[in-house]
Amino acid sequence: MRHYWTYLYGREPVLASLTARRRIHYERIYLQRNPSSLPQSQRKWVDKDKQRDEIENLAGKLGVPISYVPSHVLYEMSENRPHNGVVMKVGPLDMVESDQVDLQELKSLSTPPVLVVLDQVMDPQNLGAIIRSCFFFGAHKILISRRETGHLSGVVAKASAGAMEHANLGFLNRVPRFLKVSV
Repeated sequence: MRHYWTYLYGREPVLASLTARRRIHYERIYLQRNPSSLPQSQRKWVDKDKQRDEIENLAGKLGVPISYVPSHVLYEMSENRPHNGVVMKVGPLDMVESDQVDLQELKSLSTPPVLVVLDQVMDPQNLGAIIRSCFFFGAHKILISRRETGHLSGVVAKASAGAMEHANLGFLNRVPRFLKVSV
């Protein structure tokens, strides 16, 4: 099986990914070495040792190797974006790809289902913010156009504040056909 790799960076996306366990493969976690040498303005996350400990504990349970590296290596992996001292190399999310949603399953829900279809959302910050909002407001499924929408990158994960790892996501190959058949 061929994997494509992406780097998740920041506390929330990494913790969410380790907690949700929806990635096909977890390659490695990179933690910042010697965090006490950071300037005071960047030490905010270091004081939250619970999160770092939780990342290390979850990694141990899942058998994900950890490397301790200097900050500049983390900046290279996160493309100079704020990494909060942690980066994780992961495979793709385990997602369903279909042009159908099980309508019988949705009809059995106690509340009316909320489906969100995303098409032509190319900006990763916007895509992450939309996923975060949909997850927060309880959307039952977020369907993403395979061809006309940006890919689920580390930027999207960071912008979603980890919601991308927990949200019920799926890919659509043909949005117009899906809307015509499902609505």
